[in-house]
Amino acid sequence: MQKKNPNADQKSSLSSEQREILRHKCLTDLYFLCKEVLGYKDFVQHVHQPMCDTYLKIRPGIPLLEQSDIKTRMILAPRGTFKTTAHLGHIVQLILAFPDIRILLLTGTQDLAWRMVGEIKRHFMSNDYLRELFPEMCPPRDKKWGTDDAFICPARTKVLREPTLSSSTLDSVKAGVHVEVIGIDDSVNEVNSTTITQCQKIVDAYDSLTYILEPGGFTNINGTRYKSYDLYGKLLERYRSLLDRIAKARAEDDHEEEDDVEVVNFQCTILSAWTLLDPSSLVRDGNGAYILKKSSVSLLFPERLKFRALYKQYRDNPSAFACQMLNDPDQSVDDERPFTDHLIEQHTVRWDQLPLPSTTQDFILWDLAGANQEGNRNRDYSVGVVGRYSQDKGLFIVDMVRGRWDAVQIAIQIAQLAKSYPNADFTRIEDSTGARMLEPTINMVASKMGISVPLVWVKIPRFLGAKRFRIDALAQYFRADKLWLAAFLPYRDQLKTELLEKTPEHDDCADAIALLVKELGIVAATSGKDGVPEPDKKAIRERMFLAAVYGDDDTYTIEHAPDTPEEPKVFKAGILGYGHLC
Repeated sequence: MQKKNPNADQKSSLSSEQREILRHKCLTDLYFLCKEVLGYKDFVQHVHQPMCDTYLKIRPGIPLLEQSDIKTRMILAPRGTFKTTAHLGHIVQLILAFPDIRILLLTGTQDLAWRMVGEIKRHFMSNDYLRELFPEMCPPRDKKWGTDDAFICPARTKVLREPTLSSSTLDSVKAGVHVEVIGIDDSVNEVNSTTITQCQKIVDAYDSLTYILEPGGFTNINGTRYKSYDLYGKLLERYRSLLDRIAKARAEDDHEEEDDVEVVNFQCTILSAWTLLDPSSLVRDGNGAYILKKSSVSLLFPERLKFRALYKQYRDNPSAFACQMLNDPDQSVDDERPFTDHLIEQHTVRWDQLPLPSTTQDFILWDLAGANQEGNRNRDYSVGVVGRYSQDKGLFIVDMVRGRWDAVQIAIQIAQLAKSYPNADFTRIEDSTGARMLEPTINMVASKMGISVPLVWVKIPRFLGAKRFRIDALAQYFRADKLWLAAFLPYRDQLKTELLEKTPEHDDCADAIALLVKELGIVAATSGKDGVPEPDKKAIRERMFLAAVYGDDDTYTIEHAPDTPEEPKVFKAGILGYGHLC
């Protein structure tokens, strides 16, 4: 409840000295401003002081853009902890300290932006205590002021195009705007973070903000995690890379020019709804979630976020809880998918990092969609992948074709891909139901193109979970530096989604690569000599693992791609060669 003081139009009950002391405290102590002046009585010291300390600590008398070298600040906090409220309080504080300021507030939806602007406006229009302390900053009481998405501070002295505070969504910012502060609040949400492509669009939108921010301006980011590869994860990754570069530069040259040395310009506070007190003593249930008691955790905000309610959320959906309440997707019991965005990016190479074709062998493999799926909107895709194998460096995935086609279209795609890579020995095709009926059509199309397409039909084991096992096994090849992705690879974002998501809508791209790795018999554990593993227990365990995943077959004892592939099997054309497969 706000304190009842005379409004700004009446004589103040405070002495000039008292008023100046309180004004100074409001400008320099965000926690005091939020709790005592703006009336956010649910703020508590152990939760909200760290939030308030993350924001710019204003030094009166110093120009805004010279206030701090830390230009980007981020707060990641659980839902229900008033992180947005603290952000609004900081915006009020900035306006009080710098009435000529221009702030752009960006959120995930326009409705949320309007509600946030409305709350800030109400403080200036009807908060008695604030109006008493800062009457020159407040508009006439109970009169229309500003619009739903913007307003201008009455104390502004400069003539500027942009309002004191304006709002929009992150993906709809127009060029031509210039501001000193950008506030990003909950711009990542459940709608725009479902795929890697969507998350990358948010990252791209964020990166474009640098062109509307005044040199030396500040960016405040406030939100909750949704994915390991969301905007917040990308910013944390960049921060770690910045620290690595600075440490490396200092180690290599202690006498660099001061202007050439990067500085730490990022600050982040991450809060979790609870902290496990002794994880090593805890037991997991059959789904991988911890079995907890209240004494097992230390609660961040026990006054509001109670253990019983939190534990129910955790049991209902541990993965969502890890993101939304712990702000740590790595704690998800998705188990913790074996892939990470960092691992995949580490093994993505530019064109000039690819081995020369003269020292490698190209391989083509097709994973065809099953038959009788034509009427199914969510039917699988047919995928063709091209791998370039180097005995020393491993397998480089350099091309990918993906689509939903009928039999003739599939044959055209297969022949066209083979024509594009004449260095490939054979075209390998998954021997799925009805697939062999395509061979006459493929031969006919290839003949018209003036090429020959030798085919090898690939048998794959089929048991419950076989596909997921195959795909997950790719992680060990990445870690062993035996599998690489070309940066220009088509459908690379789709592939990343398939690798990172626990239950992706489609996994055809990832499975095609897994089948190619299986077909070539590449093993992950090597000694570093000619790509051949040492005959030790680790190599034996590797082979046993691959045999368990792909089936007990002599194929998996091959250490590297054979120099001379086996002759392709020849199958006679049948009358059903033009059958429909889609």
